[in-house]
Amino acid sequence: MLRWRPRRATPHARPIAAALAAWSLALGGARAVGAQILSLPSANPEPDSWIAAGTVFTNAMGLRDDDRNSYWTVNGVTGYRISIDKAMGSGTTLGVAITFTNPATFVNGGTKCPTGCTGSGQFVSYALNYRTSGFSPGMSSIGELSLGVLRPGTIRDKTLGTEIAPDRTIPFAGIGGGLAFTTSRRWQVELVQEYHSIFAGGGISGASTQWITRLGVRIGFGAREGY
Repeated sequence: MLRWRPRRATPHARPIAAALAAWSLALGGARAVGAQILSLPSANPEPDSWIAAGTVFTNAMGLRDDDRNSYWTVNGVTGYRISIDKAMGSGTTLGVAITFTNPATFVNGGTKCPTGCTGSGQFVSYALNYRTSGFSPGMSSIGELSLGVLRPGTIRDKTLGTEIAPDRTIPFAGIGGGLAFTTSRRWQVELVQEYHSIFAGGGISGASTQWITRLGVRIGFGAREGY
């Protein structure tokens, strides 16, 4: 009776099989290593949040007070600004900012100052700020939109100490642009020019405007998930 017997691998087939097995293992290992490389986090991840502080300089500001038939002008006023922003992705952030200015107000005309007088009072503004800028090392442009309120506080005559303007809340909308120099993925130096259009209401005319130049430092914290 004939019986079938499996043939043994020839001496030449063994090296070929071993080579194919080694190639398969090497290919699988390369794929695994490639997957690991692709899954590594970016060397320059976008920060999850930002904190900024700096100085502000009010180039020009005018508040038309229809209730008192007067027009206030503010020029050359310094102050400081603090902001906290949350990253939204691709260099955009949404945050809040507070700006304080030093007392320096010039009031022209009005029922309490018919010939003009100089007053003193601190201005404070609170704003919701939308921003887009780069975060990689180097120079990048800045674009900003803001909505907020300005509180001039009670302004008093510098000489007599009498009240010449009451404390009030004035809404405004702003737009700004500038340059940011990123020294590392976490540090930025920024120069921004802002323009604020003050809304009419509460005795304040819609013709009121504000120009502000800002110089500050911005620091990033954390890293956005997936970056």
